[in-house]
Amino acid sequence: MNEFDIGRLVCLSITDRGFAFDSGSGESFTLSPSGRQVIQSLVAGRDLERIGHDLNARFLMDASTVRRDLRDFMEHLRALRLVEGVR
Repeated sequence: MNEFDIGRLVCLSITDRGFAFDSGSGESFTLSPSGRQVIQSLVAGRDLERIGHDLNARFLMDASTVRRDLRDFMEHLRALRLVEGVR
């Protein structure tokens, strides 16, 4: 189970090239392929453990790197106020 609220992530429009637009705030972002996958997975209701497993399989990264990068990305989303309650 996720320990956060995906809040504004559901308001993002994301293109296949990773351009994300938040219609609520008017802000735009550019996402890497892995960042795009994380956001789409969160919106789909997947938990962080499953997302980490999927990233590991798709991008052939070691598990410790995936955990660290995913934690850092979630903190970045929190700082942008796109999610709340990241731990």
